[in-house]
Amino acid sequence: MEGKPFRYIEVHLRPQEQIGLHEEDMWELIYIREGQGMRVIADKTAPFSAGDVTVIPPHIPNCWNFEKDAIDREGKIHSFSVFFSVDFLQKCALTFPEIKERIEQFMQLDVAMEYERKLAQRISNVMLSMRHMDDLQRLSEMVHLVVLMTEPESST
Repeated sequence: MEGKPFRYIEVHLRPQEQIGLHEEDMWELIYIREGQGMRVIADKTAPFSAGDVTVIPPHIPNCWNFEKDAIDREGKIHSFSVFFSVDFLQKCALTFPEIKERIEQFMQLDVAMEYERKLAQRISNVMLSMRHMDDLQRLSEMVHLVVLMTEPESST
């Protein structure tokens, strides 16, 4: 991903293939489309389920442990992630003064944040729309996601 300000990943795998504890040097926005279980983010453990949307700041260890029987018709869990750099957010703040203050406040997060259901649905719809796009087409949707992610009082 060298040099790219964001990347989009669809994860569709069997529960036993899931990724263990890890951390990224980028922000991660994750939408759980199918599955449920327990997540570990930093030193906190909490349940998660289909429909959840969570944003995780850079360098925060996290792990999503899906239950083996909470799967889709193919026997798999399903999620979507968007990874984006601090630099991408800073450039958005410089380019779009209308959301500069919101981005600056958002970038102060040092813990993961789960979005309330109504906003989570709006975010997940954008993430799903990005599925069949190339990176150039996804660029405008990334700006849309930044606007949604930084909405005031957006977390539960």
